[in-house]
Amino acid sequence: EDQSEAKRWQLPQILADPQHALEAPWDYFRIKLVCVLLETCAHYFDRGSVKQRLDRFLLFFCRYVHSKGELPLRFMNMVYDTLERLRPKLVFPKTKADADEKVVKLLQEERSTLDLDEEDNADASGKAEDDEGSSEDEEEEDESSDA
Repeated sequence: EDQSEAKRWQLPQILADPQHALEAPWDYFRIKLVCVLLETCAHYFDRGSVKQRLDRFLLFFCRYVHSKGELPLRFMNMVYDTLERLRPKLVFPKTKADADEKVVKLLQEERSTLDLDEEDNADASGKAEDDEGSSEDEEEEDESSDA
Protein backbone atom coordinates (compact mmCIF):
# COMPACT_ATOMS: atom_id res chain seq x y z
CA GLU A 1 0.00 0.00 0.00
CA ASP A 2 2.88 2.38 0.81
CA GLN A 3 4.54 1.51 -2.51
CA SER A 4 1.38 2.24 -4.49
CA GLU A 5 0.98 5.55 -2.64
CA ALA A 6 4.60 6.46 -3.37
CA LYS A 7 4.19 5.50 -7.03
CA ARG A 8 1.02 7.60 -7.23
CA TRP A 9 3.01 10.74 -6.36
CA GLN A 10 5.98 9.82 -8.55
CA LEU A 11 6.54 11.98 -11.61
CA PRO A 12 7.05 10.46 -15.05
CA GLN A 13 10.74 9.94 -15.83
CA ILE A 14 10.77 12.75 -18.37
CA LEU A 15 9.74 15.19 -15.63
CA ALA A 16 11.84 13.65 -12.87
CA ASP A 17 14.60 16.27 -12.96
CA PRO A 18 13.91 19.63 -14.58
CA GLN A 19 17.57 20.60 -14.30
CA HIS A 20 19.21 20.75 -17.73
CA ALA A 21 22.43 18.78 -18.03
CA LEU A 22 24.36 21.78 -19.37
CA GLU A 23 23.03 24.19 -16.77
CA ALA A 24 25.13 24.68 -13.68
CA PRO A 25 23.32 24.49 -10.32
CA TRP A 26 24.61 27.97 -9.42
CA ASP A 27 23.35 29.53 -12.67
CA TYR A 28 20.17 31.51 -11.92
CA PHE A 29 19.82 33.24 -15.29
CA ARG A 30 16.63 31.34 -16.23
CA ILE A 31 14.95 32.22 -12.97
CA LYS A 32 15.76 35.90 -13.41
CA LEU A 33 14.64 35.77 -17.05
CA VAL A 34 11.29 34.21 -16.15
CA CYS A 35 10.69 36.78 -13.41
CA VAL A 36 11.47 39.69 -15.73
CA LEU A 37 9.26 38.26 -18.49
CA LEU A 38 6.39 37.66 -16.10
CA GLU A 39 6.64 41.17 -14.67
CA THR A 40 6.64 42.57 -18.20
CA CYS A 41 3.83 40.65 -19.85
CA ALA A 42 1.89 38.69 -17.22
CA HIS A 43 -0.96 41.23 -17.26
CA TYR A 44 -1.96 39.66 -20.61
CA PHE A 45 -2.60 36.41 -18.76
CA ASP A 46 -5.28 37.52 -16.33
CA ARG A 47 -8.47 36.16 -17.91
CA GLY A 48 -9.91 32.92 -19.21
CA SER A 49 -7.91 29.99 -20.47
CA VAL A 50 -4.65 31.93 -20.62
CA LYS A 51 -4.94 32.53 -16.88
CA GLN A 52 -5.14 28.77 -16.38
CA ARG A 53 -2.10 28.30 -18.59
CA LEU A 54 -0.14 30.78 -16.50
CA ASP A 55 -1.25 29.05 -13.29
CA ARG A 56 0.00 25.76 -14.76
CA PHE A 57 3.29 27.36 -15.75
CA LEU A 58 3.73 28.83 -12.27
CA LEU A 59 3.43 25.37 -10.70
CA PHE A 60 6.21 24.07 -12.92
CA PHE A 61 8.24 27.21 -12.31
CA CYS A 62 8.01 26.76 -8.53
CA ARG A 63 9.19 23.19 -8.98
CA TYR A 64 12.10 24.38 -11.12
CA VAL A 65 13.09 26.94 -8.50
CA HIS A 66 13.24 24.16 -5.90
CA SER A 67 15.31 21.99 -8.25
CA LYS A 68 18.08 24.61 -8.11
CA GLY A 69 18.57 23.95 -4.42
CA GLU A 70 19.19 26.80 -2.00
CA LEU A 71 18.94 30.08 -3.93
CA PRO A 72 20.65 33.31 -2.90
CA LEU A 73 18.31 35.60 -1.03
CA ARG A 74 18.05 38.18 -3.81
CA PHE A 75 16.80 35.54 -6.28
CA MET A 76 14.31 34.07 -3.82
CA ASN A 77 12.99 37.57 -3.11
CA MET A 78 12.68 38.15 -6.85
CA VAL A 79 10.64 34.95 -7.19
CA TYR A 80 8.45 35.78 -4.17
CA ASP A 81 7.83 39.34 -5.42
CA THR A 82 6.91 38.14 -8.88
CA LEU A 83 4.52 35.50 -7.57
CA GLU A 84 3.01 38.00 -5.12
CA ARG A 85 2.29 40.46 -7.93
CA LEU A 86 0.79 37.81 -10.22
CA ARG A 87 -1.07 35.53 -7.83
CA PRO A 88 -1.27 36.94 -4.30
CA LYS A 89 -3.12 33.85 -3.06
CA LEU A 90 -0.62 31.37 -4.53
CA VAL A 91 1.27 29.53 -1.81
CA PHE A 92 4.88 28.83 -2.78
CA PRO A 93 5.66 25.17 -1.96
CA LYS A 94 8.05 24.81 0.97
CA THR A 95 9.91 21.83 -0.49
CA LYS A 96 10.54 20.21 -3.85
CA ALA A 97 8.42 17.26 -2.72
CA ASP A 98 5.46 19.60 -2.16
CA ALA A 99 6.00 21.10 -5.61
CA ASP A 100 6.22 17.61 -7.12
CA GLU A 101 2.96 16.68 -5.42
CA LYS A 102 1.17 19.70 -6.87
CA VAL A 103 2.52 18.98 -10.34
CA VAL A 104 1.49 15.32 -10.14
CA LYS A 105 -2.02 16.30 -9.01
CA LEU A 106 -2.27 18.71 -11.93
CA LEU A 107 -1.09 16.07 -14.40
CA GLN A 108 -3.53 13.51 -12.99
CA GLU A 109 -6.41 15.99 -13.31
CA GLU A 110 -5.42 16.71 -16.89
CA ARG A 111 -5.15 13.00 -17.63
CA SER A 112 -8.61 12.31 -16.24
CA THR A 113 -9.99 15.25 -18.23
CA LEU A 114 -8.48 13.86 -21.42
CA ASP A 115 -9.69 10.28 -20.70
CA LEU A 116 -6.29 8.74 -21.35
CA ASP A 117 -6.85 5.68 -19.18
CA GLU A 118 -5.71 2.37 -20.66
CA GLU A 119 -9.20 0.88 -20.44
CA ASP A 120 -10.65 3.74 -22.42
CA ASN A 121 -7.96 3.32 -25.10
CA ALA A 122 -8.69 -0.39 -25.36
CA ASP A 123 -12.42 0.28 -25.70
CA ALA A 124 -11.79 2.95 -28.31
CA SER A 125 -9.55 0.67 -30.40
CA GLY A 126 -12.15 -2.10 -30.18
CA LYS A 127 -14.85 0.26 -31.39
CA ALA A 128 -12.63 1.48 -34.22
CA GLU A 129 -12.07 -2.12 -35.37
CA ASP A 130 -15.84 -2.73 -35.29
CA ASP A 131 -16.46 0.42 -37.32
CA GLU A 132 -13.85 -0.62 -39.90
CA GLY A 133 -15.37 -4.08 -40.15
CA SER A 134 -18.88 -2.73 -40.72
CA SER A 135 -17.68 -0.32 -43.43
CA GLU A 136 -15.93 -3.22 -45.22
CA ASP A 137 -19.16 -5.25 -45.08
CA GLU A 138 -21.08 -2.34 -46.56
CA GLU A 139 -18.54 -2.00 -49.39
CA GLU A 140 -18.85 -5.72 -50.18
CA GLU A 141 -22.66 -5.41 -50.27
CA ASP A 142 -22.42 -2.42 -52.62
CA GLU A 143 -20.10 -4.30 -54.97
CA SER A 144 -22.36 -7.39 -55.06
CA SER A 145 -25.46 -5.26 -55.75
CA ASP A 146 -23.66 -3.48 -58.63
CA ALA A 147 -22.83 -6.81 -60.32
